[in-house]
Amino acid sequence: MKSSYKNLPGSLVELSVELTLEEFNEYWQPVFDQALSQIHLKGFRPGQAPREMAKNAVDQEKVFEKAAHEAIKFGLNKIAEENNWTIIDKPQVTIDSHDKSFKYTVKLTLFPEIQLGNYKKIAEKWSKKFAGEEKNIAVTEKEVDDSIEWLKNSKAKLTEANRPARNGDVIEITDITEGKSDKFILGKGNLLPGLENNLENRSMGEEITFSGHKIKIDKIFNRELPDLDDNFIKSLGKNFNNLDDLKKSVREGIAKEKEMKERDKNRLKIIEEIVQESKIDIPQVMIDKVEQQFGKEGAGKRVAAQLVIYKIVQLENLTPSEEEIRNEMRGIDNPKFYDYIYNVLQTRKVFGFLESQ
Repeated sequence: MKSSYKNLPGSLVELSVELTLEEFNEYWQPVFDQALSQIHLKGFRPGQAPREMAKNAVDQEKVFEKAAHEAIKFGLNKIAEENNWTIIDKPQVTIDSHDKSFKYTVKLTLFPEIQLGNYKKIAEKWSKKFAGEEKNIAVTEKEVDDSIEWLKNSKAKLTEANRPARNGDVIEITDITEGKSDKFILGKGNLLPGLENNLENRSMGEEITFSGHKIKIDKIFNRELPDLDDNFIKSLGKNFNNLDDLKKSVREGIAKEKEMKERDKNRLKIIEEIVQESKIDIPQVMIDKVEQQFGKEGAGKRVAAQLVIYKIVQLENLTPSEEEIRNEMRGIDNPKFYDYIYNVLQTRKVFGFLESQ
């Protein structure tokens, strides 16, 4: 077997392979013999018909197709192993000839080679910059009040109302045209502009037509918010005795959330610079898969960041252990979360490593 290849943009390889007829016969003969053994001719037991008669009944095209499939599969596996290739998409095969020799061309998509920039130096630079910046995480009274108001809304008491809908009510509707249902607070602006105005003062069971959609009001609920008194505050947890306790906890929670967002922004800066300083010829198929999950915007950057993290894991031996995964999954019975937990731990270890530089 002779082979040659040339690299194409996007981590593609165009591979040309040639087998002599004698080499191809090693794949063709077993397939032919098997097909021959399964020929049934009238007047003969299976496999007992004269060979020449049986040969004429064999579907030569199917024999060739199966033999070619076996030859190509074996050849690709062997060549990929010799070149340390990881094929990540279905090979595109073209059979060029099979009269004087068996020749075929394959276009392969490979897992890309990743040449990282100096990630340790980049991480060290950003870590020093972040450490030198004054951490001023401010939480305003409005942010605290808005969070407490959200808590009150989440604990609102709903009572079915036998009256027309008004702003502040929770209403259930059905879009008869599309066969979809929804439940929302009227007046919060969560629906199409103009629709909520059309629903106000309508009664249960009433139907309206809006922008070509037939909408029915199924139920109307009066929404009663709890008083912000000690009884309500104590119902939120044993650590809350009064409004000051609640505000302190809410303020700390908001500050922590802001700190985490700031940390994530800093981590993104580190990864973005490592990506910029690295050489990665990203296959289009990888970008396509990410676009299907998250949309087109930033798909290439997302893939590049994932590949950078993958390479750092390899170089620094940051693979999560089974014990770490088990500890993280404690209380989670669904094995579907394994890959998610694995990726979370892996990313956490990578950023922990980078931030320690």
